[in-house]
This record gives sequence, structure tokens and C-alpha cells, in this order.
Amino acid sequence: MKTKNIIYLALLILTFQACQSKGDMPESVKDLFDQLQQDMVNKHLNHNLTQFHLQNQPVSSNLLLRSTEQTTLELADLTGFSSTLIFRYSEIHCNTCIDLVVQKMNELYQSGFTQMAIIASYSEYRHFTSFVRANKLQMPVYLLEEGDEKGIFDTEIPPYLFALDQSMNIQYPFVPIKEMEAGVDMYLNFVQEKVKERTSPLSRVEAPH
Repeated sequence: MKTKNIIYLALLILTFQACQSKGDMPESVKDLFDQLQQDMVNKHLNHNLTQFHLQNQPVSSNLLLRSTEQTTLELADLTGFSSTLIFRYSEIHCNTCIDLVVQKMNELYQSGFTQMAIIASYSEYRHFTSFVRANKLQMPVYLLEEGDEKGIFDTEIPPYLFALDQSMNIQYPFVPIKEMEAGVDMYLNFVQEKVKERTSPLSRVEAPH
């Protein structure tokens, strides 16, 4: 839902409440209010279906990633410490959604939880590094180099978070909704505990940069 629709919905709620007390809500206002509500319901449904589809999906261990230091590694290299939280997005996705999640992950990383990484798709490497610098990211961030264009990391799939361990199967996938910031907070609180549970104290180290 776009920002202007959020404003419209807020105004419609106030109008709805005011008109309800007078019993004279215009039919056109009621129809628009119902449509905006249905749009949000559809968005939730689509995201839930995406999460259901992603759960337990295998991920190719030899996907190539490039770091901000120009080093190349495989996706399996991120799971050497048993489990990590990953945010997957593409530059074509919703900027507001991406910014919200990146900000939350950055705060979580700075608080001491370092078992996380970002895997992004950009048409040009300089756009990738510009994003990292602009957001002052300290956590590991990787550019997806090649492979899986039509698989689990397909750019047609909306941005999502998930946990990945040595099984190379997606666990706890979550598609963030920018209008529900509290939902992102709740998920991050939940998934970091799950990641810690799946990681032995001796192997609890940061993902390679």
C-alpha cells in the first residue's frame, strides 16, 4: 500500500467513525474504505503464501557471492557457524521495505547479534557498494553474482528474511510489510533466538566479509 493510500485510509477511518454516529456515510466513501481494506488483506495473503512456499525450500550451496571487499565466496561459506539470519532483496524491490529492514538489522548488529548477512541483487556493482556506504553497514553484505535467477533467490519474489544453517534449507521465512514495523521487530526478536538455539557456543562467530 502506498503512503498516500495509508493517509487516505486514516482519513476514511475518521470519516467512517464520524458518519457512523450520524448514520449518513456516503456510499462512495464506504466503497473506497472497503477497497483499501481489501487491498491490505490481499497483501497479507500474498505475503503469507510466499512464506509458506519458501519454508524448508533447499538453497544451492554453491551460489556465488561477492563481498564489498571484492572477495568471492559460496553461499555454503555463510553456514560454517551453524546458523545465520539472512535478508534477501533486489534493487527493483520496494525501497521503503528494504530501508526499514536494513535499519533494524543494523541496530541489531550493533547491539551484539552478529550472526546475520544481507544478500542483494544489483545490475551494477557500484550501485551495490553505494547502498552499503550510504547505510553505513557494518554487517556482512554480499552481491549475488550468478545462479538461481529463477529459483529461491528470484528477484520476482519480494524481499524476505530467513534463517539458514548447514542443512541449506530456508527456515522461518518472513516477508516484511512496511506498514507494520512492529511485525518486523517481533520477527527479529523471534528469529535471533532461533538462530542462537541452532548455533553452538564454540561456533558462534560472525559471517565472513
